Amino acid sequence: MPIQAFGASDGAIRRTLWGVMALPEPFEPPDQRVEPDKPADQPEQPRARPPDSAATEDKSPDGSQLWSPAAKANETEVKWTGRAVRAAATRQKGHVTHGQLLALGMSRDAIKGAVARGALIRRHRGVYAVGHLSLPPFADEIAAVLAIGGGAIVSHQPAGALWGIHRDWVGDVHITVVERKIPSRKGIVVHCVNTLDPRDTTHRHGIPVTTVARTLIDLAAVLDDRDFEQAFDQALAHKLVTLPRLEAAIARAPNARGIARLRTLIDAERGGVSRSWAERRLLELIREAGLPEPERNVKLGDWTVDMLWREQNLVVEVDGIQFHGTRWRIERDSRKDAYLASQKLNVLRIIPRVVKSRPRVAVARVARWLGPG
Repeated sequence: MPIQAFGASDGAIRRTLWGVMALPEPFEPPDQRVEPDKPADQPEQPRARPPDSAATEDKSPDGSQLWSPAAKANETEVKWTGRAVRAAATRQKGHVTHGQLLALGMSRDAIKGAVARGALIRRHRGVYAVGHLSLPPFADEIAAVLAIGGGAIVSHQPAGALWGIHRDWVGDVHITVVERKIPSRKGIVVHCVNTLDPRDTTHRHGIPVTTVARTLIDLAAVLDDRDFEQAFDQALAHKLVTLPRLEAAIARAPNARGIARLRTLIDAERGGVSRSWAERRLLELIREAGLPEPERNVKLGDWTVDMLWREQNLVVEVDGIQFHGTRWRIERDSRKDAYLASQKLNVLRIIPRVVKSRPRVAVARVARWLGPG
């Protein structure tokens, strides 16, 4: 029988719900925190049941019933259970689990009936979307976490997308689990690790996810050079991580794949490659490659550009996070790029670190923009 049918409060329902959820309590948004227990001398009063006129309380957003009232002797109980199910789904970006449905008073037969009618839509084994598939951002990540359960953490490319340091991810959801041997399944790639320090996990948008530092460690093992450097630079530019935090995360996972790549970027960032040196070196590389020589430090409107090829409509700016990492400079660069674009000029930005550590890549980028001849 549904919990609400006994007159339990919303807080009691939430406590029961969280007892069977696969996610930790911080998953609940701040405006829906569990109500504190009342003192012993103030017993909780039963909440009045809703009037029978609330005839739509047992329906999902698309108007279909979550389960048939015939499946329950008391129609009011069905209404209250349906409300609790929708509340759970709201907190979980439109999803509920089989265990949660049972805990909220729905029978196995009722669940099967709701699935058959399309009121519950199966996303993974034991995980359902309630009523429709018009789900909010990152709903796939929540569904994967609920499906794996037991401390599942979003990681790798989806974690990079959650933090905004990697492009929007539309592939399988990557999940990391600790000390569990779980095979991957359709739509979910499972990474099994022996240890994962609690300091390397957190929540973002209500989703359990690896920290930015740990995410960069994981991305170092799966991304190509360009995407990984971009993720690294974005994390530093938006002050989502610092070099000391990255080094601390590496110390906690010294055997993780990709550590060497991440250390290379950290060392280059700490090395403080100067912008002036990088400009001179890039010019040398351009000459050695036999490419057209640019004009240097050219004034265009209110702006000065590092290198300009007028005929090819190309501007090259040698800069990086260590020079343009502040919010003010990022906004300034955006205004500068907008002006150059209005003049029909393409802008190529090259990081000093790339000029030093991968000179062939730097000059190849310039050559590609200049085109043949």
